Amino acid sequence: NTLRTLAQKKHVRGIVCEIKSLESGWPELEEFRSLLIEFRQAGKSVILYPHHLTLAELYLKSAVDSLLLSPAAPVMLTTPAFQSFYFQSLLKEIGISFEIQHIGIHKSAPEAMTRSFPSPMNRADLLEILDTFCTQMIREMTQDEEDFKRIAQLLGWGVFTVEEAVNLKFVDAVRFYD
Repeated sequence: NTLRTLAQKKHVRGIVCEIKSLESGWPELEEFRSLLIEFRQAGKSVILYPHHLTLAELYLKSAVDSLLLSPAAPVMLTTPAFQSFYFQSLLKEIGISFEIQHIGIHKSAPEAMTRSFPSPMNRADLLEILDTFCTQMIREMTQDEEDFKRIAQLLGWGVFTVEEAVNLKFVDAVRFYD
């Protein structure tokens, strides 16, 4: 609401968006990115100043005019991942077992209680979801196919220096907040 209100104000030329920590899920991040794009479409500028650079802040960079980073900011660009838990061994140790009717090879919700690891189909499904998610996210971040390939390849590297992040065009400039 604040961004939409500021976008209507004639005396507001833009904002500096300082991000100390993004503790949100991807749906909220996508919504925030959409609001930043909407704000810019109203003719306003947006400068993003995160306290550290992760994939989330890099994703937001595609919606702003520039991303500035402190010289001491950590840069950790790791790819998204799933974390699944399987409790069959634990439950067996304490004497609990499940009897579940399983209909359909893609119906994997009960596996958390009936297996100690994902079934091959569940693993394939999770990897496909993750690949689709990563592809969509990088497509939204990039302008062309070459940039898509470059970012997709670099994201697996993980930790970068601030200078490397600038050279790789993840960061527009290195500045102190003031």
